[in-house]
Amino acid sequence: MSAFVSNGKLYLNGMVGDYTWFTNDCFTFEDVMTALDQTDRSKKLTVHINSAGGDAIEGAAIYSTLAALQNGVDVVIEGIAASAGSLIAMAGKTVTMMTSSVMMIHDVSQFTDGNSDDHKRALSGLEATSNVYAGVYAAKSKKSVTACRNLMKAETWFEPDQAVAAGFADKVSGPGARGLMVAAFDYSLFQHAPKKLVDLAAAKNWKAETKSPVPPKEKTMSNTPAATARAEAAARIKAIMMHAEAKGRTALAEHLAYETDMEPEEAAKMLALAGKETPEKTMTYEERRLAAMGLTEHDRRRAAALPPGYTSAISGLARPDYVVGGDPKASGLVANMKRRNGIK
Repeated sequence: MSAFVSNGKLYLNGMVGDYTWFTNDCFTFEDVMTALDQTDRSKKLTVHINSAGGDAIEGAAIYSTLAALQNGVDVVIEGIAASAGSLIAMAGKTVTMMTSSVMMIHDVSQFTDGNSDDHKRALSGLEATSNVYAGVYAAKSKKSVTACRNLMKAETWFEPDQAVAAGFADKVSGPGARGLMVAAFDYSLFQHAPKKLVDLAAAKNWKAETKSPVPPKEKTMSNTPAATARAEAAARIKAIMMHAEAKGRTALAEHLAYETDMEPEEAAKMLALAGKETPEKTMTYEERRLAAMGLTEHDRRRAAALPPGYTSAISGLARPDYVVGGDPKASGLVANMKRRNGIK
């Protein structure tokens, strides 16, 4: 991780994103958030940047986080702020370029595979992200979004004085040029990188891997205290609910598992002392029909005893062919329902 705090200042060094397959000098949004937890949020933060860029989305997330800090940040570009690195630099209320530093802005790029539809979607995404970047550069420089996008398409490099003149930096600081002190990166990957950067990368053997990168392992939170606590709670609940003593005592088992912190052994003892729940009586079809009407079997029998032609609230229940627990069709229920509803 190359995002760290020293003397109250945040230092971002290396590539933006998880590029550990290429270099250990890289930092992610998560790394920056972790580092920010070590800073005093009641004071303005100074952020030192030395980054040739990397993942555009990670860069946008880091920029947004720094720009949103309540007391703001001041940015110092130590060596290079290029691509996503320069976007992060725009979070500064003031941007200071050291005399030996450089800045570069360009359009967002990515590798895409798949069919034509996949490439069309990638193109749409690239255009949207590049326009968002242009909006950030425009807000800092007071240029138009279109003007900034044109500079991005041309892959424009700035020396300190040029960056100040263009509005992307506010001042230059430090002694006279001391030679380049930039982040390790294969600058030959850029279209218009200054020759001195390309030569430096060659001399330092900063070459990008030609083989496909190994996808980073998915980061998990399985080893955090919160995750451990959740796993222990789930295991306790399962132990109680699956215990043999929970059979026939489901309601009590659920109460002990979900609404108390009782350990499985103690819960099992309490379950063993409790009587088993009385299973609900299985109702016949006719009992369910009567219950739905708010009536009982007694009401049905009263209806059956009514004189012929007599009507009351329960007279419709009388059916001479009724058999308790019988099949609705066999007992004439279907025919009765058709007759009552005028269906032939």
